[in-house]
Amino acid sequence: LYFGCRSPEYDYLYKDELEAYVEDGTLTKLHTAFSRIGDARKYVQHHITADGASIWKHLNEKNGRIYVCGSADRLARDVVATMLRIFEQVGDLSPDSAKSYLSELVTAGRYVEDVW
Repeated sequence: LYFGCRSPEYDYLYKDELEAYVEDGTLTKLHTAFSRIGDARKYVQHHITADGASIWKHLNEKNGRIYVCGSADRLARDVVATMLRIFEQVGDLSPDSAKSYLSELVTAGRYVEDVW
């Protein structure tokens, strides 16, 4: 799970529950990105980029699913761009094929957005 917000002190929603899910094995990994902590801004898409190979494998070989929740004008747009780069670079797809692959994931219900 990739979770991002500005500050862990003010808007780390469901912090206790998410960390409990890691402890009990419900989640295997929890990646957090807090964009207003420290000098460098850290966003969810930075973690997604770093994990590009495993995300590609999860989607392409293991029938995985992606759920994106958050800001429609920033997060969702940036995650789509990041996913397309992963499909191109790791999956060795052309830009058009990467867009088609994403469209197929959406149609199959394997890439879902809950954005506002």
